[in-house]
Amino acid sequence: MFSGHFVRELVRTTALRPILGNHFGLGDSHYYDWWHPNRTLQMFDFLANPIEGDGPQFVFAHFLKPHLPATFDRLGNTFVSPNSHDGFGDDHDPSVPSAFVGQVMFINSKIIETVDAILSRDRGDAVIVISGDHGIRFRHADDHAILAAFRLPSGANDALYPAISSVNHFRVVLNTIFEPDIGLLEDRTYKYIDERVTEFFFEE
Repeated sequence: MFSGHFVRELVRTTALRPILGNHFGLGDSHYYDWWHPNRTLQMFDFLANPIEGDGPQFVFAHFLKPHLPATFDRLGNTFVSPNSHDGFGDDHDPSVPSAFVGQVMFINSKIIETVDAILSRDRGDAVIVISGDHGIRFRHADDHAILAAFRLPSGANDALYPAISSVNHFRVVLNTIFEPDIGLLEDRTYKYIDERVTEFFFEE
């Protein structure tokens, strides 16, 4: 029997499963579906608490929220349904324009709490990068922007620039902190439109 979440997920989600599945059990542990609010809350709890181990640590977390369905409202109340298409309706909380906005408000508050928790243990060298994996559906080249927030050691922010795209986020971090001189790539965005790929170039 495999033990440990990473090993079980490695087997469950890669080509190892058909190879090893007949010989090794994956366990009966329940995993929350991607839309489930408890999945998101557990990830925030993990990031906010100290991680075991000495020395520098690299931690990567991919949150699917605030992607719909809206299983959180702005106060953190949850909506749990076996149907992943369910969620709070837009009429649930009249104080916000939509259920999606309410969910964004709560997720934003959890991000702030998590960053504060990390900084409370900081020795002055913590690097924090918060980035969206995609933005809104855009019609023009200047609508490509995604969320990108950086907390870098003193002086490293000077390497950032307004038109930076996600392809260069970690290149800037690595170059300015570890100085490997890997260079930057050209900032460009591709959009898929009616079986055509439109390429946009961006300059400062």
